[in-house]
Amino acid sequence: MRSALLAAGRHPLCKVVEQALSTRCSVGRGCGILVGVSGGADSTALLLLLAALRERGAIGEVLPAYVHHHLREAADGESAHVGRLAQSLGFNLVNLDVFPDRAAPSVPAQARTLRYQALCQAAREALVAHVAVAHHADDQLETMLMALCRGSAVRGLSGMRPSRPLDAGVALVRPLLAATKAELIDVCKRCEVGWLEDATNEAGASLRGSLRHEVTAALDRLWPGAAARASRTADAAAAADVALTELLKRSMGDTATRLWTRAHLRETDATVIALGFGRCISDGFDYQSTAAAAAGIRDQETTMRRWSAGAGWRIEADAHSVRLLEPVAESQGVGAPRQAS
Repeated sequence: MRSALLAAGRHPLCKVVEQALSTRCSVGRGCGILVGVSGGADSTALLLLLAALRERGAIGEVLPAYVHHHLREAADGESAHVGRLAQSLGFNLVNLDVFPDRAAPSVPAQARTLRYQALCQAAREALVAHVAVAHHADDQLETMLMALCRGSAVRGLSGMRPSRPLDAGVALVRPLLAATKAELIDVCKRCEVGWLEDATNEAGASLRGSLRHEVTAALDRLWPGAAARASRTADAAAAADVALTELLKRSMGDTATRLWTRAHLRETDATVIALGFGRCISDGFDYQSTAAAAAGIRDQETTMRRWSAGAGWRIEADAHSVRLLEPVAESQGVGAPRQAS
């Protein structure tokens, strides 16, 4: 596999990943990384690039890990494939078993939770502080589209972030968010390393699979490079969200705040009020409705009034106070399906 490591190290993405790890993911030089590998092109390319970076001393120990969910017969073969790949690169594969409840309302969501828990625990046991996964620009575009369809605000449109805590002392890192699927396949081809195709990526097999085949593929034909540009837009949205969050926190308190004095909000910009309600509501909030409520709150009317705020939330104002009322039980759970990252 020496030739594969040389090819990976020479690939333009190797430098991109090295920079992403140090700047966006806060992975210090020499730090060890546990990397989730499913055997697909994305995670195979990530393992190759990390192995090349380890060779040149840019990062420390690389620990490939395969999570067996015991949901598909093909998983046994996938685990064996990843084991051979890891061994050929000089690594010992960390095999992790999780057992989602097949009768659970959302098996994929439960499997995702168990997978991250297992990876986090394995990182702790290996005394490494970072778990790397292979989410890339095409995944980011899908995430942003799902957030858009859920009615998310700026935070949702910022997509997946390069780093987030998994638990105390362990961070999930995504050093490939600027890379496209095509670039990752190119890494595997240049290294002459094969990969597996995941049946769950097929159209109709999952929400993301349907998006990939029916929506983002069409977008890429209409706007080549759309995924890479969307990833940059996500970064801009994330920066805007940080600034907006600070402004809204100063003006309207934290997201748990549900009661304000009318006098205070009359001195607050109407757009800030509307977005402040939206930050509390998150997915599905109706900006037009919260903007109408904000305008009413700042006028001179003193009688009790109520406005819908979207997703079952309501805003109530009298002469002295303003309340944000959470959905009643029968309204909860309404909305498009969500896929966490």
